[in-house]
Amino acid sequence: MKQALLAMATITLLGSVGNVAADDSAAVAARFERLESRIAALRTEVETKQDTMDCLYQVGNDLYVDACNLHVQDDGTGNSISSDMVPN
Repeated sequence: MKQALLAMATITLLGSVGNVAADDSAAVAARFERLESRIAALRTEVETKQDTMDCLYQVGNDLYVDACNLHVQDDGTGNSISSDMVPN
């Protein structure tokens, strides 16, 4: 009788562990899919930004703007020329 009860308890516990593992794997799979989706969105965003920045490149401490417009604004007023700005 004790062995039968022990066997039933063991089977019940193993079944519970199996269910938890199945639940965990479904959660992991769902999280993995969300992460894959986010990675794809970030890749698209990076490609878009790279396309936008193709006309900018840096050599040493110098920044070059080639074949695009550059607007330098001061402290957020939207003015592109200020008496405080000194060109080099």
